Amino acid sequence: MSFSLLPTPSGSLSVEFEPQDHAALKAAVEDIFGALQVTWSATLAEVKFGGEAFTYADEWDHPCLIASTPRGNTMLQALHARLTADGGEFGRR
Repeated sequence: MSFSLLPTPSGSLSVEFEPQDHAALKAAVEDIFGALQVTWSATLAEVKFGGEAFTYADEWDHPCLIASTPRGNTMLQALHARLTADGGEFGRR
């Protein structure tokens, strides 16, 4: 399992991960922020959780979740910390 927290050109943050890690990401989101809602468009999805909207993209089997606000950036930092914590429930998946 590999999760990376990277800056985007626009100054937002993005959590990038492997396709096989979708379930771990979803479980961590629901554990920290509650239920999520996904609305698909032609090539992207809008994912809402914790009162914020994020963009989900998956180009060439490189999925990522991108924040669109400063609060979203903070939420992705918390999500990434949970997913990569040594010995944490989601860090072991």
